[in-house]
Amino acid sequence: MDRRGPLRVAQIGAGSIAIPPPAYGAVEDYIFNLSRELGRLGHSVSVLNWVPPLRSYRARELLSAATLPIELRSTKFDVLHAHSPITAEALNGGRRPYVFTSHSRYWLTTQGSLDRVRRFRDEIAVREATGVVALNPKVVPLFQRIRREAPDSERVACIPFGVDTVRFQPLPSFAARAGVVGLGAVTEHKRFDVLAGAAKRAGTSASIIGPPGDERLMAELRSLDPDLSFAGEVSAEELPRRLASGRVFVHPSDSELASVATIQAMACGLPVVGSDLVDGIVTHGVDGFIVDHRAPFETRVEETAGHLRRLLADDAVCERMGARARETALRNHSWDRIATRISDFYRRILALGPS
Repeated sequence: MDRRGPLRVAQIGAGSIAIPPPAYGAVEDYIFNLSRELGRLGHSVSVLNWVPPLRSYRARELLSAATLPIELRSTKFDVLHAHSPITAEALNGGRRPYVFTSHSRYWLTTQGSLDRVRRFRDEIAVREATGVVALNPKVVPLFQRIRREAPDSERVACIPFGVDTVRFQPLPSFAARAGVVGLGAVTEHKRFDVLAGAAKRAGTSASIIGPPGDERLMAELRSLDPDLSFAGEVSAEELPRRLASGRVFVHPSDSELASVATIQAMACGLPVVGSDLVDGIVTHGVDGFIVDHRAPFETRVEETAGHLRRLLADDAVCERMGARARETALRNHSWDRIATRISDFYRRILALGPS
C-alpha cells in the first residue's frame, strides 16, 4: 500500500445515535464532519454505525459493537477509527490497526460504580489502540502513562474538536443580541447553577439551550434566577442562530475536557466565561475568561458575575473578545485543519506499525 496516497478509512460510531445526529450528539457530529472533510482530502471513508431498533442507548451500543466484526469482514480498510470504548473492545485482538478517540468525560471525575466501570473501559481502549487521539492536552500525560509510553511518544496525539465555521458564524452587525447563553443538557455536571447565580448577580438575562433536566434541578436553577430561560431542544438548523443571538457564552462544567459547545459559541463570535477545563481552548483575557472549577460555589458565581459585568458593560471589549474568539475557532478548530491533522496521524500510525 502507498501510504502517501488515499487511505481507506472506517469511522466507527457507537451505534446509539444516527450519524449525522438529528439534533444533539456531539460525538456523532464529530464523526460526520471528520468523515466529510477526510473525503474532501481524497480518502475513501465509510461510516460504520448500525443503530439497532432498541429503546436503550446502552443496549443499542452493545448490540452494534457485537455485530461490528461481522461487518468488517466484508470490506478491507487501511485504518479503523473507533469513537466508543465499547466498539473499540470489538477491535482488540484483531490484526488491523485502529485509532481510538476518547470522548469520555470520566477522566477528570467519577461518581459511583457505573462511572468507574465506564472509565475502566476507556482505559482499556487507550491502552490497546494502535494510536490514540486526545481532545484536550490535559489528558495526554495520563494516556501516555496508561500506555506506558514516553512523553515524546508518537502514538498519542492531541487534536481538538472541530467546528463548522460556515454553519456557526456571527450574526450580521445589525442583528439584535442580548444576555448570556449556555448550551447542553440540563444535568448536574454542567453546573448551570453557576450560570444562573452569576447572571442574576450581573443583572443580565440568561438562556440555556438543551434538553431540560429533572424537576428538582430545574427548580434549583429557577430559585437562583427566576428569570432564567430554558429554550429546550432546538433543531440543528436553528442552533447556530440561537447561539449567536447571545452576547456572552457561559460554560461552567465540572467534567467536560472537550467542549464542542464552547467551540461552536466561539465560532459564532461570542466571548466565553468558562471553567478552567476549557483552558487551552479559551485564553484568559484574550477571547474569554477562566474560573477555577475547584473554587467554592460562591466564589465561582461571584467571579463569573464579575467577568459578565465587564463584558456586558463595555461593548468595545465584548466585541473585540468575540472577534478574537471567532479567530481562535477559525485558526484552531476549522474542520479542514482538524481533518488534515487526523490524516497525518493515520499515516504516522501506519508507518510505525503495530504497537
